[in-house]
Amino acid sequence: MSSTVDLHMHSSASDGSDSPAELAGKVNGAGIRIFALTDHDTLEGARELTAFFRKDASEDLKFIPGIELSSMTDRGLWHILGYCCDPDDRLLGHAIREVAERRSRKTQIRIENLQKNDGIVLTQEEKDWIFSHQSPGRPHIGQVLVKRGLVSSVYEAFATYLNSAHSPVPARTSRIEAALAIDGIHSAGGIVSLAHPLGGEGEPHLPPDQFETHLDELVSLGIDCLECYYSRYTQQEVDYLLECARSRHLLVSGGSDYHGTNKNIPLGRLNAGDIPVRPEQLTILKKIL
Repeated sequence: MSSTVDLHMHSSASDGSDSPAELAGKVNGAGIRIFALTDHDTLEGARELTAFFRKDASEDLKFIPGIELSSMTDRGLWHILGYCCDPDDRLLGHAIREVAERRSRKTQIRIENLQKNDGIVLTQEEKDWIFSHQSPGRPHIGQVLVKRGLVSSVYEAFATYLNSAHSPVPARTSRIEAALAIDGIHSAGGIVSLAHPLGGEGEPHLPPDQFETHLDELVSLGIDCLECYYSRYTQQEVDYLLECARSRHLLVSGGSDYHGTNKNIPLGRLNAGDIPVRPEQLTILKKIL
């Protein structure tokens, strides 16, 4: 049974497979009553749904606009979530433009790797389509490879052509400084949460001593919240993160990291055991609803 709240999901505005409107429909059909769209490095999908819900307000479905900024510190790579930001804020806009330029460069390197490593040369039309997206990346290259019949799915494209071992890209190519991400979100009146803090999909999970060193640095930079509930985390990991949040006076958030068919993660799954999480367990909601 999935939770009725999910504060971390992606649409086709970044690297998800569902359009923002399609995602909203699936959220409603899944019985989720409170949800956030947190596309990578763009607010365009959130703008679309904000306008939709402003026009067709629903008492049964609460939408929270968000963003997930690709960031870094000297110690590590991080995904910084921002909720309820003013999309027209100058500093946040600067951060988004900066990360967009870096993301485009990373995507260009992947395209070059396809030619160098696999002899796959994309047409100008294919490249134009990839870079027409607000947040171009691996899923869009993967969709091109599916259309060509080279793979059967975007997931297979990741595993075969676009993984780090086969198509290496310098890790910090598409990242901005975490301080800029955090300051931009705060400048826009938003709340900052650290996404999948122990490690995201397919990443090794950090041991406690290493994680807490990183966490304390990010707390000093101003994060407000910790994503304690996450689709790939065990109950033991969830409990550990809740204690980390409590001891540092951080708010608690949670989300699935849903990407549609581009990742095997169901809507509303906020832990590995798919144990329902109640909205009141996510203390960030007291600040944004």
